[in-house]
Amino acid sequence: MYYSSTYTILRQGKGEFKNMYCTKCGKNNLDNAKFCICCGAELSKVKTVNANSDNNISQGIQPSSIEMASPTGISGQSDIKPKKNILMPCLLGAAGLIIVALVIVIIIVAGKSDDNNGKMADLSTGDNNVNEVKSDNSDKNRQADNIDQSVNDQNSSKDQALEDDKNKIKELIYQIEDETTVLCMDVYANAEKIVDLYKEFEKLSNDDRHEVANRDKLITANAEALQIIENRKSDAQYVDSVIAAIDTSNIYAKANDVSVAVGAYNAIDEYTRAYLTKADLLEKYYNEVCSMYYTVTKENFDKLFWISYSVGDKINSGGISIDPDGAYYYNEKKNKITPTYDITATNDYSVPVYVYIGQRYPEIYCECSFHINLHQTYTGLGFIDSDVHEFNYQSGDIYYNSDMGVAENVIYVQNNDASDSLLSLFGYSYDFDDMLHSMNDFDVKAVEITQLDGHVMY
Repeated sequence: MYYSSTYTILRQGKGEFKNMYCTKCGKNNLDNAKFCICCGAELSKVKTVNANSDNNISQGIQPSSIEMASPTGISGQSDIKPKKNILMPCLLGAAGLIIVALVIVIIIVAGKSDDNNGKMADLSTGDNNVNEVKSDNSDKNRQADNIDQSVNDQNSSKDQALEDDKNKIKELIYQIEDETTVLCMDVYANAEKIVDLYKEFEKLSNDDRHEVANRDKLITANAEALQIIENRKSDAQYVDSVIAAIDTSNIYAKANDVSVAVGAYNAIDEYTRAYLTKADLLEKYYNEVCSMYYTVTKENFDKLFWISYSVGDKINSGGISIDPDGAYYYNEKKNKITPTYDITATNDYSVPVYVYIGQRYPEIYCECSFHINLHQTYTGLGFIDSDVHEFNYQSGDIYYNSDMGVAENVIYVQNNDASDSLLSLFGYSYDFDDMLHSMNDFDVKAVEITQLDGHVMY
């Protein structure tokens, strides 16, 4: 059995205390320890002295005289080596431990340094991230603040807008009141303005309308103004129809119709004219005829004038009226120039023929004079005189102008030739008796107009 030289056994009192030193680091260990408490080396192979050592100690054997078992197990042999100094191994072990500890500390410190550097880097990165987060948060906060400010501004703007609207409504109410007072002084002249003002009044709420002090006056004026405007539109429509009906087939008709349209135009006021749609057309036609001036001639006389005749009586005595489109008219009871049978007057008689003249286009101005000869005839009794004769007197001069309207003229037809008498007995003359002479019908184609002089103008 081998024994370590590092074991010493000391006797102390009644008990037994054993010192067990590690063979690796020299550290003293408890006798029942299996591993060194310092370096951790296994101590299981180290065996302490047996119970006989107690006898040795009791017999006065000193620790220094304890013999160590030789490798051969032969006791008493002189190969026992001298005891080594255990302090050096302990110092070396301690130095080694210190070096190892320093290395470990260095490694740990280095690791911690790297770790710290990493942590510092991480901290730096973290700080950057934190700064970025803070920056983002700051931006978000600013955005939130901006949004809040925008909302506040919008709310403030809305409040201001509402306040402005209220002020505008108040101003509108005051304006309506003032304008109502002024416009209602002349509803006819201000009809359109009153209607427009009433439209503004209708835009107000019911509550705001009741704030208008003279609202009843405005309501009444509006109803009146609407009727005035309706009348104006109707009058304007009539004038437009007159303008549209202008006859442009000849210059006289055109001038006449333009004059009629101008008269209709002048009959309406400036307020009604605002509703015309053909005023420009009327102006165009007017410019085309306003300078018209023509001389009355044989060629245009029939275009400008009409003439009617009535034999024996005025044209109205028979109950008929003048028709300018007819050739002539005569009394239905006397369609011939027939003298009355007269036994009291010798060679003295006359029959009136009424001549009526008027303008075909009465709206233009005409003035003329002319000589007219009726050229009416009779036929004598066959066995005495079968010739056709004209009356001796049946002509005259006529003057006319537009101011006369329809002018009435009379031509007396007569014949004083005694030789035409059928019988002259006892101083009495029987001239042109219906039964003895053939009286021809009035012939308008025989009428002759000469010595024309005059003009026509717009």
